[in-house]
Amino acid sequence: MRSIMKIFILLGSLALFAFAGDAEYEKSVRAVKAMSTEKIATMVASEIESNVPIRIDSITLVDGAYSKKNKLFVSKRVYPSDNKARVKYKDFFKALKSSKVKRISKMMKGIDAKVVCSDVTMLIFFKKGGSVTYRYVNEKSERLFQYQIKSGDCKEVFNKDSLKTKSSAEKV
Repeated sequence: MRSIMKIFILLGSLALFAFAGDAEYEKSVRAVKAMSTEKIATMVASEIESNVPIRIDSITLVDGAYSKKNKLFVSKRVYPSDNKARVKYKDFFKALKSSKVKRISKMMKGIDAKVVCSDVTMLIFFKKGGSVTYRYVNEKSERLFQYQIKSGDCKEVFNKDSLKTKSSAEKV
């Protein structure tokens, strides 16, 4: 899970948390709230694009992003970083070629939702009606699965998480 958080650290959308004082943090949150969903989507997509490829873990690579209106699209490639990773995740790669792909998709959606729903910028984006579509492809760029994360998915994450996480989300 920690390795997946790298993407939003790299994106800079977690920069809102980096400010030392509450006044600066609040100013940044107000600035994002003043943006349109289209502007937020464009900003996040541009930030991702300027950093690709982003290796999340030994088998996952973010290799692109773009925005269209109030939607953000993120492409992730399931691509082992080396032969050791290919051997270690051999069963995972077999599962991607089987009927278990739906279960893997559901699991990945839960992980991605937890990451984006923990980010203030993305929470604002979702509250304004934005969505993120993740598309997973294999080494040959063949689509494995895709899903969309919206505001309602964040509510599910917060219902499962601790009260501390809920109170953080309520501040937005």
